[in-house]
Formats: sequence, C-alpha cells, structure tokens
Amino acid sequence: MESGIPKQSAHRILRKLTDGGILIVTREGKGTSPTILRFSRLISITETSSE
Repeated sequence: MESGIPKQSAHRILRKLTDGGILIVTREGKGTSPTILRFSRLISITETSSE
C-alpha cells in the first residue's frame, strides 16, 4: 500500500467515515470489484470554487 497505512487501519478509517456520513457508498464491492465511495462535500467545494 502506497500510503503506508496498514490495511486493517485503512478499512477501519473508511468504515468510520462511511458510518459518519462523510463518505457515501456509490457501489458496493462484489468479488474482486472494490467498493466505490464518494466524498460529496469535496465535490461540492470544487464545483463552487470553479465558478
């Protein structure tokens, strides 16, 4: 992993961000396909900044 964060820690952080409503599941992972997450607040900030 490039970040150096242990896989177990990364999963825990992502779960907390998802449970807290910060990240939204766009598509559930299935088999070897990963779960796709969306950070809506960041998207809205970047869209607002470009106006």
